[in-house]
Amino acid sequence: MDEIIECLKDSFSEISLILRESNLLEMSNLIKLQNKSGDSMKKIDYLSNDIIKNNLKDCKEIRNMCSEEETEMVPVNSKGKYLVSFDPLDGSSNVNSNISVGSIFCIFEYIDDEIKGMDNILAAGYTVYGICTQLIIAKNNNVNMYQLKHENGFKLMKENVIVPENGSSYAINEGNKHKWLDPKINDYVNKLIETNKTQRWVGSLVADANRILINGGVFMYPKDKKSKDGKIRLLYEAYPMAFIFKCAKGYSNISNIPFPKDLHKKIPIFLFGKEEYNLYLNNI
Repeated sequence: MDEIIECLKDSFSEISLILRESNLLEMSNLIKLQNKSGDSMKKIDYLSNDIIKNNLKDCKEIRNMCSEEETEMVPVNSKGKYLVSFDPLDGSSNVNSNISVGSIFCIFEYIDDEIKGMDNILAAGYTVYGICTQLIIAKNNNVNMYQLKHENGFKLMKENVIVPENGSSYAINEGNKHKWLDPKINDYVNKLIETNKTQRWVGSLVADANRILINGGVFMYPKDKKSKDGKIRLLYEAYPMAFIFKCAKGYSNISNIPFPKDLHKKIPIFLFGKEEYNLYLNNI
């Protein structure tokens, strides 16, 4: 599995360099393709996807890989032990505004030739391409944070990252409040405000979740009238974020959701610190 993580690090370094050196207005241009989820692909989505695929295809430990930008699983080595899922560039609609975006990955182990769900996850992580490029890796029930030094690769910044038990902010798109399908979400948000929490919303999952991981609080993307099954992709976003938060002593609404037949299945997602989770349980 170490070989896979090193290939991913190389990929993230390449993507970081492209974002740092390229014309972001050009990179955010749409190309004449849509991914399986129906989202229009941008030039930077396409490039990021190719970079990660090309770096992973020589990892003999990998049996299959799947990407938010691919229609089906991509076979690598029939004798491999692992499946790697990834979102090549989360939040790419923010690229032209120079707002933080990122890449997300998850590594599953085949057990008896099956992957049943979160119990098969061995590692997960994400990058944030922001003021600097940070990498979060969760494995062995531990979360470490790294920073990219472009001439020397990723260097360890902090070991054993723990979600603070009580944060000062919550992340949700309140512009959608009139569309939320569960009216209790409004009640929960009101409780958060009553406890003096302030809203912070970037609109990029990696950026918003990273703030909660470091500072505590809660991230929410509930079902609404437009996205009745939820908006966050289980395989490429929800599974890895839930695993990361679990390893960092945080909480999520995802535990026993089985591995999807539809590789692009969408669900609602909630990521919590301890106090915010308890408040949620008492109000939902």
